[in-house]
Order: sequence, then structure tokens, then C-alpha cells
Amino acid sequence: MLYMVIEHFKEGTAPEIYRRFRQKGRMMPEGLEYISSWIDLSFKICWQLMQTEDLALFDKWTANWRDLVDFEIVPVRTSVEAIEIMKSKPERHSSGFGHEFAVANVSTTLLCSRRRGSDDADASHSEAATRRLWSIAATCSLNELARRAVWSRL
Repeated sequence: MLYMVIEHFKEGTAPEIYRRFRQKGRMMPEGLEYISSWIDLSFKICWQLMQTEDLALFDKWTANWRDLVDFEIVPVRTSVEAIEIMKSKPERHSSGFGHEFAVANVSTTLLCSRRRGSDDADASHSEAATRRLWSIAATCSLNELARRAVWSRL
């Protein structure tokens, strides 16, 4: 399994970290594999990609560095793996309802807001707006439906 190891260097310890690394190497137990690493420009954080099947090996390795570094160890997967996993997941709409619910909800809101204190001409306009909304709903997504309802003010 892959792990992202995030090392937070304790204040002022970068020179000692690199001195120890030059003298003793990574000091990793067998079974813990270093893949790659990146250091921020101020020498305060290091991100290391590592691989192992035995999470307990991190305890042995970090014991060699805990006086200089605080560790976060996060299980990760590659983007390719994530894409494959997500292919099998069903799509979810943000509202959880179909177009019919959204249209009915927007239509009701429009009718109620326009009929308060309105005359018959306003009511007729609201009914026409509702018919237009239903025709738009047949050809677009919920997001597009909401955008058109808000911006056009039907």
C-alpha cells in the first residue's frame, strides 16, 4: 500500500536532519520502500511517498527521526486507481430529486411570489412562466434549469 509521509521539521533542525541523513542514510527497516520525496523551499516540510504492506514498520523508522521531525502518515492511492474506483460509483444529483420536483418547486415559488397582491394579468404571466419552465426542463440539467430561472426571471 502507498503512504504519503508528511514530515514537519522541528524548528531549526533541517541542518541536523541532512547531517544525519548523510551519515546514516534513511535508516528504514526492510519492507518499507522509499519511492520519492519533495521538500518545501523553506526546509520545514518534506513529503515522502512510501510503500509497505506492514504499517508497523513506520514505527521502527520514525523512531530514528522523532527527535527532529513530527510525522503524519496518510494512506493514499494513485489517481489512476481513484478513477477506476469512481467509474463504478453511481452518479448523485445534489438535490436527490429529478427535474419534475425541481420544476414543481420553482414553479410554485414563482406562482406564490407573483400572486401575493397581484392582479389577473400577473397570474396569467406566472402561468406562462411555468409553461416555459416545463419546456426548458425537458432539455437541460438541474443546474442549468436553476440558472435560467434565476437569471431570466421568467
